[in-house]
Amino acid sequence: MDRSSTSSDDVGAYEYCTVYVKYPFVSSASELAPARGPALSVVAAHNEYADGPPAAAEFLQWPTVLECEAVPGASAQEIVSAVGDVLRGLWSRSIRAVPVCDFEDELPLPPEALATR
Repeated sequence: MDRSSTSSDDVGAYEYCTVYVKYPFVSSASELAPARGPALSVVAAHNEYADGPPAAAEFLQWPTVLECEAVPGASAQEIVSAVGDVLRGLWSRSIRAVPVCDFEDELPLPPEALATR
């Protein structure tokens, strides 16, 4: 599958993306995601499962989540690009981040995944 293609037919599938971040909780999303573009609203939240029992995947217990929500009128391509910018910004600072959304397969891969190809 082409990881860079998006369909503008169903923008609803692109409205929301949670990014789990392995970084101490911060209340300001701009500290973690300064580059997000006009297509996206980003709010930082404490991961309420961070202190719970062991999860099936490690990232589910990382302390911070970025709640990414599409701005009304944004196209699927703009949303994918904006979430990709958030991820690349985190990864460029060596901060681990994992997106969980309906369009994960259209987002860039983390550097560690590219290194193993």
